[in-house]
Amino acid sequence: MRQVLLSSIEDGISYVELRINFFYKLAIREDGSETLEHRDYLTMLGEVIKEVKHQLKAEGREDEFVGAKVIYTTLRFVTNEELIWYLEDCMALKKEFPDLIAGFDLVAQEDTNNPLIYYIESLLWFQQETKNRGLDIPFIFHAGETLDDGGAADSNLYDALLLGTKRIGHGFSLAKHPVLMKMCKERGVAIEVCPISNEILVRLDILEEVRIA
Repeated sequence: MRQVLLSSIEDGISYVELRINFFYKLAIREDGSETLEHRDYLTMLGEVIKEVKHQLKAEGREDEFVGAKVIYTTLRFVTNEELIWYLEDCMALKKEFPDLIAGFDLVAQEDTNNPLIYYIESLLWFQQETKNRGLDIPFIFHAGETLDDGGAADSNLYDALLLGTKRIGHGFSLAKHPVLMKMCKERGVAIEVCPISNEILVRLDILEEVRIA
């Protein structure tokens, strides 16, 4: 964790949001055991953030680092029952670590896994439940990382916006939807760009094909 933050700072990045996959198979300790509790991870992250800030202050570089947060993620092939567990876990962690949880996302290749509509009831429940508990956990969805037009992965863009996503990860197929592009501009929905992921998952020579305006 410490090296990730220090490397980001050296690259001129003053604020970091880490998409941490809390899928249970990835909660691995140094000894290889799958026993790392999610709260332990956030406890360690909070301590590392404080250490890095203290180090930079001692070096007279405190302006170079604002802080870091986590986007709670799990994989988009889990069942709805499993997703409810992760959503409950996300809310519990947000309550315990209010300054470390930035939002919620579902990750993994869109073309081969479940679309957002598959989880719609669980996601709507989560939105209402966070309001009931006084928690601010916006959706920050991956959507539209596909060459498809009108299929399930492409349609994730519609559902992400209908669910009030704060940002859209990739949004590669967004260029095919001028109305959705307009909605993003009007709502201030930022598009997160990751050309390397696009090149691997969409099988595209991204450096030749993609133009970022």
